[in-house]
Amino acid sequence: MAITDKKTGPWGLDQVYNKINQGDIWPAQKNFYGWGSNTYGMLATSGLPIGSPTKRSSPVQLFGNDFTKIFSSTAQSTMWAVKADGTLWGWGANGFPGKLGLNDQANRSSPTQVPGTTWVKAQTGLFGSLGNKSDGTLWAWGYNNEGQLGDNGSTRSYEPKQIPGAWSTSEYGMATSGEARFAIKADGTLWAWGKNDFGGLGINDRTSRSSPTQIPGTTWASVDMSYTSNEGSAAAVKTDGTAWVWGWNDSGALGLNQAVSTKYSSPVQLPGTTWTRIQSNGSDMVVGLKTNGTIWAWGQGSPGGLGHNNRTQYSSPVQVGSDTTWNDIQITSNATVGSKTDGTLWVWGNSSSGMLGQNAIIQLSSPTQIPGTWDAWAFAGSTMFGIKD
Repeated sequence: MAITDKKTGPWGLDQVYNKINQGDIWPAQKNFYGWGSNTYGMLATSGLPIGSPTKRSSPVQLFGNDFTKIFSSTAQSTMWAVKADGTLWGWGANGFPGKLGLNDQANRSSPTQVPGTTWVKAQTGLFGSLGNKSDGTLWAWGYNNEGQLGDNGSTRSYEPKQIPGAWSTSEYGMATSGEARFAIKADGTLWAWGKNDFGGLGINDRTSRSSPTQIPGTTWASVDMSYTSNEGSAAAVKTDGTAWVWGWNDSGALGLNQAVSTKYSSPVQLPGTTWTRIQSNGSDMVVGLKTNGTIWAWGQGSPGGLGHNNRTQYSSPVQVGSDTTWNDIQITSNATVGSKTDGTLWVWGNSSSGMLGQNAIIQLSSPTQIPGTWDAWAFAGSTMFGIKD
């Protein structure tokens, strides 16, 4: 009897046994870890039952996996991951309605596949989700009360529904926080739709849209937004390194060194020409990454989420520390997470859920390392996830 190896064909049982021990038939699975809140049973596979109020304040292994990418959903308890075969998997909250795209409203405590293949990313905002496929198609699902599905209608969808057009598949080519949606097309144009009560769509008016409407300009590279109640702000970066902001300026979140009452309904340039991306949350904290590996933060300073070793509010960008090896940054409603080129993961802000991973419920006002090195990481609301050997 022989077993067929994926690489070289038939092997005898003893040969397969030896090859597995040597690690050169199939690559070893990565391990998937989680910590923080157990909302919607997102940590149920660590032994915590669904609905348990118990939190984990340090990483605990959940399962082995072959996920290649995981994606953050700011302030939303819905998690997304993609495998090498292009399948998309989601778990966590599934209400308001059907944010997981599984044709129902049942929450999931472990990864569940969304129909289809060739997915490259997904992200959840208030009441719904967006996803991209490798062919440049864009898909939306969930609630449609403010036109979030971009289909020029108001009917909700419990499963992915395509938005016409050829769209960018870059990692930061779309944003879904709140009841507005943004996405960049393959030609570098930026489009917005959904709620627009206060000009947050960046199209120079306050009219909501139920289908994608272009924001002026071209060569857009990344986009992000925040949304708190009826107030929102957004930021996008162009390929030339310029950053542009619009919307409300609560706590100085636009970074323009202006009064908090200032607001813009179309993009205004943020000083500097070496930005790679800007990321904001629903509590008026903003972080930005530059091409030289530095990170900058401004806006609401409590509870230390800006990383400046204080709780001071800033209305213009201030560098966090002096390190020049940052390569990614994300911000939740209460905390900030960043990674460096050496694979280390750093956190600061509020740890009431334990998501800072320090084995304690604490607050940190400057970057502090989570032990180990990580291949990938992301968060869903107040729950953090990471992949490593």
